[in-house]
Order: sequence, then structure tokens, then C-alpha cells
Amino acid sequence: MPLGLLGLVAVFYLDEMPGSRGDIAGGTETRSWREQLRQLDLLGTAVFVPSLVCLLLALEFGTATFGWKDPRVIILFVVFAILLGVFAWLQYKQQDQATVPPRILKNRNITAGAWFASCCNASLAVTEYYLSVYFQGVRGFSAFRSGIYALPMIIGVCVASVTSGYLTSWLGYYVPYMYFTTLIAPIAAGLLTTVDLTTDLVKLLTYQGILGFAIGSGLMIPQYAVQTVLDPKEVSIGYAVVQFGSQLGPVIYLSASAALFTNRLKAEIQQHSPSTNVGALENVGLSDIRNSVGTDRLGDVLLGYDAAVVQTLYLPLALTCLTVFGPVAMEWRSVKRKRS
Repeated sequence: MPLGLLGLVAVFYLDEMPGSRGDIAGGTETRSWREQLRQLDLLGTAVFVPSLVCLLLALEFGTATFGWKDPRVIILFVVFAILLGVFAWLQYKQQDQATVPPRILKNRNITAGAWFASCCNASLAVTEYYLSVYFQGVRGFSAFRSGIYALPMIIGVCVASVTSGYLTSWLGYYVPYMYFTTLIAPIAAGLLTTVDLTTDLVKLLTYQGILGFAIGSGLMIPQYAVQTVLDPKEVSIGYAVVQFGSQLGPVIYLSASAALFTNRLKAEIQQHSPSTNVGALENVGLSDIRNSVGTDRLGDVLLGYDAAVVQTLYLPLALTCLTVFGPVAMEWRSVKRKRS
């Protein structure tokens, strides 16, 4: 909150908001601070922020604390839906004075970009998280070594992002790289669902690198689309919509994957090792599984963990398939035409 307040003060006093100057005397007349304050849409913010808080609390409580059928979780989801509806109504009522003008959301390039970014970032987040579970829990590696084994995917994302950015500047069109993501990422995500206790590490790291490169190829494309299709004064709003989608996706699907993994872990361990206390394992760190489970049951327990991880990795596979709606809805526009 202190940093947020500092940012608000800095923006208010140092940044010139669109429309903060009038048209009198060549635009030299500055509007009053009350008029600028009205442009901040404080009412919309006061509704939108609590709605997100309710959503995040519901996802957290439903996954790890109370369960999805608990009345508190249901009430949080209901309050989130109501407040979100109120926020949408306020945006519609205020039109261009709203935090997110409806005409921006009606631009199919913006909504398609937000969807695409959401699916891409969510698939990366879930894959990275549960491959760490696989490396530490199933293979018995340390947290540091597990982090090292995540580098191929990160490097793939970085290399592909730079490459696609350069090629976009050269060719002008950015939609083909979104199609590349949609075609290659599901293949790599599908290959990762084949991991087991004996999977060769080189093969596993290669799969990660391919997934990272595939997603990285299209990861920055929604931002290029925002720059191309929107007026310069509206680019910041378009960026905000795309970034909101890219950040909300991991939050939602990490919670969903946690619920999926927990349910599958209980079922798989009960199937492979019925005598194991699953409830006790939930309170054991990944690095302590081998110490808490006897050697006679360790193999069966690890089979359960492996099966649960693999079935959770089907979620990133589905998300990479859903990225197809991004390029299909996106207009074929050239960044070179925008510059000219």
C-alpha cells in the first residue's frame, strides 16, 4: 500500500493525463485537480478491486482451506460476480471516461490478445510449478537443482521473444507467430505428459525448451497488436487489458491445478499404496517424502505422485490448445503501416 500510494502521488503530480490541458490559448490552460481527479474513475476502482480480492480469496480458500462447497467460498464467488457486474455497468455508463472504455474491449484484437496472453502465461506457470513438484518429489532433486532444470523453458521463452520481435519488425506481420505458438506448444505440452519415474533428463529438458520457445514466440505479440491497432493515447489502456489477462490467467489456473493435483494425488496414492496415510503426506515437504515413507512403500508412493503430476499437466495442454482463439480472432495488421 505505501508503494501504491507513492505511485498514485507521482502519477498525479508528474504525469500529464490525456485531456488534462484545455484547448484555450493553444492548450496552455491546465484543468483543475478536481477535474483530473474525476478522470481517475475512483468509483469503478472502488468496485473492481474488492471484486478481485473476493475472487482471489475464494480461489485460495477453496483450494487449500475450506473446500469448494463451503458457504464462505460460495459467498465470495457470488460477491465477486455481483461487484464485477456493477463494475461493467459503471464502465458502460461512463463510456470514454471509464477506466476501461467499452469500445476498447469491443476491439477484437485487444480481447483476443488478452485471451492469448492469459492462456500462454497460465500454461507456463502451471508447467513450471508442477515440473518442480516432479523434480523434487518424484526424482528427489534439491530445490536448487530443480530450479536449474527449469532454465531450458525460461531460456526458450527469452530467445523466442527476442526472435519474434525482430522478425515482426522485419516482416511487419505478427499474427503468424501466434499461430506458431498454437501449433507447436500443444505438441510440447503433450510430450511433457509422458514423463515417468525413468524419463531421460535430456529428453525432459528438451521438451521444456521446445515449450518455452513455442510460447515465447507469441508471448509478446498481443502488445505489438495493441501498438498497431490503437490510437497512441489509448495504447496504455490496451496494455493494461492485456497485462490483466496475462496476470489473471496464472492466478486462476494455478488454483485450479492445485485442486486437481490434490484430488488426483489422494486417488493415485490410495490406488498404488492403500496402506499409506495420504493426509500425513499432505503436511510433508517434497524433500522429506523419502524420509517419511518406508522403503517398502516408497516406489508405490512415487508412482502416485508421478501419476498426479502427469494428470495435472493435462491442464497446460488444454490451455495451449485454447490459444487458437487468439490468432483466429486477431486482425492481420502490419506494424509497418502503423509506423508510416
